[in-house]
Amino acid sequence: MPPARKAKGKAQSATAAAAVPPPPTFPAVQAHPKTPGAVLVHVRVKPAAKESRVVAAAEGAAHVELQIAAPAREGEANAEVVAFVGRVLGARKSDVALVRGHKSREKTVEVAGVSPDEAVAALKSSLAASGNAGGSAPPPRRRFVVPSAASVLDAPRGAPRADAPPPPPMQPAFQPPPPQPQPPAQQQPVAGGPAGAGPGFQPRPAWQQRAIAGANGAPSAFYPGAEPAGPAGGNGPPNARAEFVRKRKLLQSEDLFKLPELPTGAPPAPAPGSARATAASSNAILVNGRQRKNPVVSLIHSVPLEFGDTPADFVLGATAGALFLSIQYHRLHPEYLVQRLRGMSGSFDLRILLVLVDVADYQSSVRELTRTCIDSNLTLLLAWSNEECARYLEIYKSIEFKPPEVLMGRQETDYLSRLTEALTQVKGVNRTDVVTLASQFGSFAAIVKASVTDLANCPGIGEKKATRIYEAFRMPFVAAGDAVILDE
Repeated sequence: MPPARKAKGKAQSATAAAAVPPPPTFPAVQAHPKTPGAVLVHVRVKPAAKESRVVAAAEGAAHVELQIAAPAREGEANAEVVAFVGRVLGARKSDVALVRGHKSREKTVEVAGVSPDEAVAALKSSLAASGNAGGSAPPPRRRFVVPSAASVLDAPRGAPRADAPPPPPMQPAFQPPPPQPQPPAQQQPVAGGPAGAGPGFQPRPAWQQRAIAGANGAPSAFYPGAEPAGPAGGNGPPNARAEFVRKRKLLQSEDLFKLPELPTGAPPAPAPGSARATAASSNAILVNGRQRKNPVVSLIHSVPLEFGDTPADFVLGATAGALFLSIQYHRLHPEYLVQRLRGMSGSFDLRILLVLVDVADYQSSVRELTRTCIDSNLTLLLAWSNEECARYLEIYKSIEFKPPEVLMGRQETDYLSRLTEALTQVKGVNRTDVVTLASQFGSFAAIVKASVTDLANCPGIGEKKATRIYEAFRMPFVAAGDAVILDE
């Protein structure tokens, strides 16, 4: 290459290098490349803090560290970032917008009407006001370095690890001062204790003293570690030793925590599984311990639960108990229901069998359980999900003390209302259709005797709806096949 061309290339490189602007001293705040008079503030956010403040705004850092007093949930942290940056830079709410990092901790906020120098000065002023005037980020947490397996195996036994911190300097052994002779202190007698007992004496508890003294409640002279003196000591009666031995044997033999016996004529305590025992928990459903892992138990929310030993699976009141059974389990263990019914005999006036239908072909099993309930005086309830079973139990418990009028539906007395209640049981028939039929035929008897053609001629009653009304009063309630099976 000729020398002239080489010199020209060096001159162009020097010119290009001079044209490149130096890197900014505060890259976290930059002038907006497209919008004049606006800045871009790059921040790194730590949400869910106690207060919103600037943590670090160091020169040369790519982001300004912020703590935001809002959780990262449903845009709350983003809204607080925009509001806090606007407050720090003194900008209006409409001049601040989040342009990047909506779902990231590193975000970019656009602020209009503020120069980069003003933004940097405001951030540093807020940083100084928050107590971190140095501008540096908080020191990183100390990390625990796990040594490799090779370094641990190759190290000689007893040798310190290479990454272990140096041991602390040895401290000289503590040399206690020699004990100084002190004049013997005169011991003060302890209230209620023997004559020679000092300040460290601890007498027996009051309940033990009463047990030793006897039923008359006289104060006892027996204390631990001191036996009464006999005739040799000259302090006490001649039979003091024998009295001491008798009281010690009494203390060792009797159960001092035994509850007092019931007076004569008092009613006996109820058994754990009886109706009287379960009536005490009037606000809670008493659940048998074997039903702890039943998913139905975890779905009961409106009433409290208590676990105990009961003959029923769920005690719903003083005289109401329920057994839980799934058809799938009944087919595997048909003897289970018979055993539970024997243990539940005579415990409750209202006995409920709550059956979970968890198989597709359940008809034969339901017929068998229906016969069992009729023979054993049980109320059969069928549910097709665990949630439905839980709702049944909650309803039974919630209406335990309700009057019967609440359970009985409201009975209408006028003719049209009762006619509406009867005819709307047919699928597809609404109140408007009932008014049409009543005005056309005049009475319920005439509607029952009408033909399909007469019913279909009424306005709003088509052929399909007329056929349903006609068959509702003429089709048998039980199919012929089902009737044969039930009568066998």
